[in-house]
Amino acid sequence: MLNGLLEEGVLKDYAIGGGMAALAYVEPFLTEDIDVFTTMTVTSGLVDPAAIFRRLRERGFDRMDGDRIIIHGWPVQFLPPLSGLEAEALSSARERIVEGVQTRFFCAEHLMAIAVKTGRGKDMARLEKFIEAGQFDETAFSDILKRHNLTGRWNEMKERFFRHDDR
Repeated sequence: MLNGLLEEGVLKDYAIGGGMAALAYVEPFLTEDIDVFTTMTVTSGLVDPAAIFRRLRERGFDRMDGDRIIIHGWPVQFLPPLSGLEAEALSSARERIVEGVQTRFFCAEHLMAIAVKTGRGKDMARLEKFIEAGQFDETAFSDILKRHNLTGRWNEMKERFFRHDDR
């Protein structure tokens, strides 16, 4: 569906972020929805996803769950990159094949940096899974943290939550 919207020009770009993207790298865990980051039109200073929702309705997807649209049984939230970190994650997303379909995902290192930035309980659990799995490039992760002034926060988090790990 996302690739079709991209081909039609409804989406300029996209990458799956959040918990669903983390599943591309680490063991499964509960996630409520699919976060799709995309560049959106800005109208009167506000982000306007109307074109996306209009095209999805034309394709028969008109059931909503709050601000998420249900696509093939999954609540999908379309989000603009609100920070430089998210914009960088979107522009450097990686392609992976999922059930025979090429799909764009945030890379592990950006997912981890976003988790450091947000720091919620579920983000801490996600960080622990990445660390345990070792499915990330430590140098790239460190570089992202430096670029987005998150190194100090990461060091505090490591000290508080990951004492058993020497990272």
